[in-house]
Amino acid sequence: MNRNFFLVLGTTLIFSNLTSISEVRSDSVLREIRNMNFDNEKLFKKSEQLGCEKRFRKNPLEALKSNNEIQKSNPKKKKFYERCAAIYGQLGLNIRHAYYRGKIAGVSPTSKNYTLWGDAARRARLSNYKELYEKGIQLDPKSSDLYYRKGLDEIYNENRATDYFRKAISLNPNHLGANEELARIESRKYDRQPFTLIQIWTKIINLDPNNGYAYYQRGCAYKTLADFYQNQDYLLKSFDDLGEASLKGYSENDC
Repeated sequence: MNRNFFLVLGTTLIFSNLTSISEVRSDSVLREIRNMNFDNEKLFKKSEQLGCEKRFRKNPLEALKSNNEIQKSNPKKKKFYERCAAIYGQLGLNIRHAYYRGKIAGVSPTSKNYTLWGDAARRARLSNYKELYEKGIQLDPKSSDLYYRKGLDEIYNENRATDYFRKAISLNPNHLGANEELARIESRKYDRQPFTLIQIWTKIINLDPNNGYAYYQRGCAYKTLADFYQNQDYLLKSFDDLGEASLKGYSENDC
């Protein structure tokens, strides 16, 4: 067989593997999306009958076309923007995803929608995501999720991050994300105080009994006590926690 045969065979195999549009990030896909231009009321009705969700599962690009058809006829319909946002999100087109999250917030200006818009803008590396979080807080000053996100944004400034996480916890004492991030910060602060570490991570385990990392950290604290006091009970508790951590998918070579 000659060299050209293998070249053709290899090319065929590559393109035969592109079974999902979500795996494609080529300029051709972007051009196809940009060139879509539909304005047909019948297509809207047909799309409603077929259901965009079914199309979405089978072929995201076809679902996107359908949603663009609907959007032309119904530019104020929140559910159509939501479908477009979901499709662009699966395609990994973060700027377009953020654009449609903004459309949703424009139609339904709630704190939750501004939170999701801010998340999308952050993934797209748009500079306005902090303003969107602030707008969400203005709409709902008791949104623990937004203070949690602001804490994540300041994660390299532990004092500011701590303030935001504590604010989130004051609004929602059971906010798992804020509690866990605060536990990580406090673990570094109290790394030589195993009794305090046990209290910190026991709280996280109570909030999330499947948190392998929390079991691991508490197990390490018990091991420190066992080594220091030569205490069998602490050693058994350490073994139990480290075993639980492993069962829940988290393991390290050493504490």
